[in-house]
Amino acid sequence: MRVKEEEIRFMVRMAKRGKRKGMEKIYEIFAEPIFRYIFLRIGSREEAEDLTSRVFLKVFRRIKMYRESEAPFSAWIFRIAHNELVDYFRTKKPPFQSLDEVYDEPASSYYEPEIKLLQEEQQKRIVQALMQLTPEQREAVVLRYLEGFSIGEIGEIMGKGESAVRSLLSRALRRLNHIFLKKKDVVVEGATSPKVIAFKERG
Repeated sequence: MRVKEEEIRFMVRMAKRGKRKGMEKIYEIFAEPIFRYIFLRIGSREEAEDLTSRVFLKVFRRIKMYRESEAPFSAWIFRIAHNELVDYFRTKKPPFQSLDEVYDEPASSYYEPEIKLLQEEQQKRIVQALMQLTPEQREAVVLRYLEGFSIGEIGEIMGKGESAVRSLLSRALRRLNHIFLKKKDVVVEGATSPKVIAFKERG
C-alpha cells in the first residue's frame, strides 16, 4: 500500500474508538484497491461494487477485533475481501463477459482503470492477459504487483503458505510470458521469478 503504515494505524485506532473520521479515512484509502482486487477476480463492475460494500460493512463491524500484533491492517482488510470472494464463488458463478466488455465498461465510482505497467495503449492487453489466468493466479498477481503485498502477507490473505504463494506467482508469470510471446508484441521479463515482473516493447 502507498499510504504509510503509521497513518493507517492511527486511523484504525480512531475507528476502533468509534470516530467517524477514522472510518472515512480507512474507506478513502482502501475502497479503490479493494474494488480493483475484487473486480479483477470476477470481471463484473456491478457485482464488484456490491461485494466491496459488503467488505466494508464487515470491516467496520469487526474493526474492534483487529489486533496490530497479529497482522498489518492492510493484510487484515484484504483477508476479509478474500473471504467474501470465497463465499461469492461458493454460491454462484461470476457472470461471463468478453475481455473487451471487462475492459471497456464505464468506470465505476470506485475505480478508474489505472494499471500503469505500460503506456495507455497496452493496458487493455495486460487486463486481457490477467483474465486468462486462473482466479488464484490472478489474485496472487494483483496482490503482489498491483497492491504491493509481500509474499508473507499474500499468504495471510489467501490462507496459504509462502511456498504455495511463490508457486502460484511463478506459474502465473510463466503463463503471462507465454501469452505475451504468443502475441509477439510484449515480453514479460524474469517470468520464472515471482520477485520480478516487467513489461517492454518487443524490438
